[in-house]
Amino acid sequence: MPYKDPHGGLTAAGRAHYKRTEGANLKPGVKNYSSASPADKKRWISWASRFYGQKNLPPMKKPNGEPTRAALTAAAWGEPVPSDERAARAIYAKANARKRELQGGEVKKKNPKAKPKPPFLKGKGKPPAKGENSPMDKKADKGKPGEKSRFDQLADKMAERGYNGKVPPQFLKK
Repeated sequence: MPYKDPHGGLTAAGRAHYKRTEGANLKPGVKNYSSASPADKKRWISWASRFYGQKNLPPMKKPNGEPTRAALTAAAWGEPVPSDERAARAIYAKANARKRELQGGEVKKKNPKAKPKPPFLKGKGKPPAKGENSPMDKKADKGKPGEKSRFDQLADKMAERGYNGKVPPQFLKK
C-alpha cells in the first residue's frame, strides 16, 4: 500500500509507518474547516502558515506541469491545489484572516518582559490617593531628606566635567 496519497498528504498507512519509524503521531489534514474543533482550526492555520507563509516558497509545479508535493498538500487540507505563488499566498492570507477570527479579531503579540500595568491605568478603578503607595509618589520621592536625587547627582557630575548643555563638536553630523 502506498504511503503517499497521490492527491496530497499521507495515507493512513503512511501515517502509521511514520509513527513506527519516527515515533510521531501524525494526524490527517482538516478537510472541513467550518465544522472543525478549535484545536483542528489551529492545526489548519499552522499548516497554511508553515507551507505557504514561507519567505521563499518551493515551486508549485514540476517542469512537466504537474503539481509538486508541496502544492498537493493543499488537497489533503481541503483547499484547491495552488498552481502558482499567488494562489499559495492566497491560502496564507486566508490563514491569517482565520487566525484573527479565532483570536477575536485582534492579533497582538505580548511582550514577555513588559511589567503589568496597575488597574487604574487600564481604566479600572480610581488611582490611589497621594501617600497610598501611588506610582506618582515613587517618581517624586528623592530618597532621604537632604539627599540629592539620582538626576541631580548626574547633573552635578556633568557640571564638574565641564558639560555646558551643548553637544560636543565630535558628535555633530557633518
